[in-house]
Amino acid sequence: MASRIKTDLSIIVPVYKGKEYLSSLVSSVCALKNQADDSKIELLLIDDGSPDGSASECQRIADMYRFVSAYEKENGGIADTRNFGLRHARGEYVCFMDQDDAIVPKVCIKAMKKIKEEQADGCLWSSNHRFEDGTQRENVRILEERVYDKKEIRQALLDQYLQKDEKEKLFHIPGYVWSGIYSKKFLEENQICFFSFVDYEDDCIFMNQVMRHAEKIVQIPDVGYLWTCNLKSESHRSRYIENYWEKNQKLEQWFQCEIYDIFDGYRPSEIKVKQGKAIKIYNYVENECGIKNKASAREIVRRLKGFFDNSEYYQCIKNEEKPYGGTGMRRRIMHGLIRWRQYGMLFLFLRIYGWTVQRVKIKE
Repeated sequence: MASRIKTDLSIIVPVYKGKEYLSSLVSSVCALKNQADDSKIELLLIDDGSPDGSASECQRIADMYRFVSAYEKENGGIADTRNFGLRHARGEYVCFMDQDDAIVPKVCIKAMKKIKEEQADGCLWSSNHRFEDGTQRENVRILEERVYDKKEIRQALLDQYLQKDEKEKLFHIPGYVWSGIYSKKFLEENQICFFSFVDYEDDCIFMNQVMRHAEKIVQIPDVGYLWTCNLKSESHRSRYIENYWEKNQKLEQWFQCEIYDIFDGYRPSEIKVKQGKAIKIYNYVENECGIKNKASAREIVRRLKGFFDNSEYYQCIKNEEKPYGGTGMRRRIMHGLIRWRQYGMLFLFLRIYGWTVQRVKIKE
């Protein structure tokens, strides 16, 4: 483990069943360290209770490189692991990486210089999807280099809350924590950390906290991060998330307490509110009928009936002009079956659809 000397940038990487990816990730961080001149870089590899020997691989890498620290903890999920990293990070600034991604050295160095020059709370960059065949595609695009003050940041938060179109927003707030670097002192003073309500919303929550408290944010248009995208992965689909509806309710309550109070009475349009609620309802139905739910068909149908006996949820779907969250045939069929309260048929349809998806994935 590296000595506890103060450093400039801490890179926090949660690791879970990721030993096959680590050599590539470390190569990109080594390139950053080699190009960073006098800047001190540390890499924290935090194994989150992996059952496949990832912890040993993290330690092997730490033994090879003095700037790498390896940690091992009980499994607690990515939010818990990132919080662990924040507690152990020694850098003046911190950034986050996923185990199968890469950072762009020259852009990270530029971001470090900009955040220091402007004495900002964070510096955000553009990012690209990176596919298995080596091709890339734009993910988050920042159009110009610019510094935003507190008033402008709050306006961007309000634009996001009101669900304005991208062209109408002052600037786009990324939903990914690896979209830049952040002042560790700023994070600590404002007690900004990670929460996990719906398993994959911890990034969004973190970024909203940053924007809620930031006095100054720098943005640069350069692509600083390559996000490895597996198009076949369905791990974040609503049908696989345990207690999906309850977690979404907790997430909504968190936003009401932590973020919404700054908007001074502003509310999204009624159609936007209804659309957002409808999407969550459809996701809940898919979750209940998902192939991972081991409850009996009778019990699932009973729960669906009880859910839609709440007139608010039923009317939200019944009165739609079109099914929200997608206009494909699957969503239109779901809309019709819910509208006519055919919950048994809805269960069978989504179960068959789920099995079909699994068979297609196996053939691929």
